[in-house]
Amino acid sequence: MSRYPFMEFAEKYLLAQTGIWSDITVKGVRRRYKRMDRDIRMLRQEGKVSSSSPQNLSPEDIKSFILYRKGLGLSKSELSKDVTYIKQLCEWCDNNAVAFCLRKNPGLRPIQRNPRLPSMSKEDLDIFRRKLSDVPGDLTHLRAYSMVGLFLFCGTRTKELRLAKFSDLNMIDWEFTINHPKGENSYGVVRTVPVPDVLRSVLQRYMAIRSTCSDALFPSPTSDDGFLSANRLRAIKELVVSECGICFDFRMCRRTFGQQYVDNGLDIENVSVLMGHSNTNTTEKFYARRRNKEAIEKAKRTWDANAGRKGDTKNDAGYSEKVPMTGFEPVNSYENGS
Repeated sequence: MSRYPFMEFAEKYLLAQTGIWSDITVKGVRRRYKRMDRDIRMLRQEGKVSSSSPQNLSPEDIKSFILYRKGLGLSKSELSKDVTYIKQLCEWCDNNAVAFCLRKNPGLRPIQRNPRLPSMSKEDLDIFRRKLSDVPGDLTHLRAYSMVGLFLFCGTRTKELRLAKFSDLNMIDWEFTINHPKGENSYGVVRTVPVPDVLRSVLQRYMAIRSTCSDALFPSPTSDDGFLSANRLRAIKELVVSECGICFDFRMCRRTFGQQYVDNGLDIENVSVLMGHSNTNTTEKFYARRRNKEAIEKAKRTWDANAGRKGDTKNDAGYSEKVPMTGFEPVNSYENGS
């Protein structure tokens, strides 16, 4: 057995996922396994685990590892990923220690609560929209605002925009095709989304001066593949954060994309398709759902329409009832509303 058996088995396991997992997923999981390897070797040196091989880890070893990670104050999401990936590796080595440990110690199992996180406020979105009409003409500014605009108004994930090519942007029909979706080569499906009017001018200006040395929509002159890294995209975004005075990340942009379409009257099935979800459950649970106020007002109009009321009336109990709301027209694009 080698000096570092955990990573020896981890590399064999990752190699077995060739053609099943995307290269980006493999890189991310490899980083996680390397960190697990360091933690488990440290725990073994302290006498808290009996082995550093995933073949030989015992349920008590797994318990010690999970408690150590839990003690670092990790989020439930991060801890859940640790448990998932060490379980997969151990089971690949014909070791069911993780499953046995969780059966004996159910309190160790991370239980995630996944509330829908907020989208960008109307005020912040309006600030960005106004700024789009006054972006300076240098490459640094045009690239930053084009990039953030595509995150906000086309609902792209970080990987999807990072690997986008200039040919993916159709400036005749104003559509953006996402050719590298999440779950690429497995469950992911290529999708096309419309580019709204508010974003078109800055994209035209950016495309006119972008470097033509690469097929990348946002090329990198230094990377091996010609594409910007995810960290570089986040760094570029900070220019917009600083100039607009608003705080956001790319996941908030994606939630805003979905919520805007829902608010503007697009049905949840079509919003789900535009977001690249396999069903509407993910869209509604994590990204976009009709706001409570909108639901209440729509319910009121439904009651009023069914009752055939035209003005203030008295109901059977003698209480005055309000005139039903009228004039609500769902807007069709970002330019006409938030």
